[in-house]
Amino acid sequence: MSGERSPYEAPQSKLSDPPPRPGSPYKAVALGLATDFGGTFALSIVLAFFYAMSLASSGMPQEEIEGAIQSVPDDSWVFWLGAVGGTAFSVLGGYVCARVARQSEYSLGVILAAITVVLGLVLFGGGGREADMAIVLNAVTVAAIIAGAALGKKRNRAARRAAG
Repeated sequence: MSGERSPYEAPQSKLSDPPPRPGSPYKAVALGLATDFGGTFALSIVLAFFYAMSLASSGMPQEEIEGAIQSVPDDSWVFWLGAVGGTAFSVLGGYVCARVARQSEYSLGVILAAITVVLGLVLFGGGGREADMAIVLNAVTVAAIIAGAALGKKRNRAARRAAG
């Protein structure tokens, strides 16, 4: 009887899920771009609303408020909140790209960064900023996306080790 297994015992084999397969690089870059641009766009709308409200509460006429929103000074709280928030969404976009791809995280991060910078320049130009500020902001965007890709790669490696 010692050699026979009880039909009520749990199986003795080790069951596990297969390791995750790499995702589509096109889908990864598209979702990273949507995360970066979509999040930054939504943040910009929210910040513009609060900036307009603060200007209106100070008694500024509507025409001047519209002009102020179009050309936010570099030393204002709106600019810095937008820059920090936009950078955070760039990190998140790089992370999403790396996590979806599960392969070539840095290469796809560089591709995402290049598309983001070029698309930003085509759609918004320099944003009315001087060339040196536009260069700094674009460099920060590239660094943020690569940092997000590095975080995603680290998480992908941890998930592979846990699965295997």
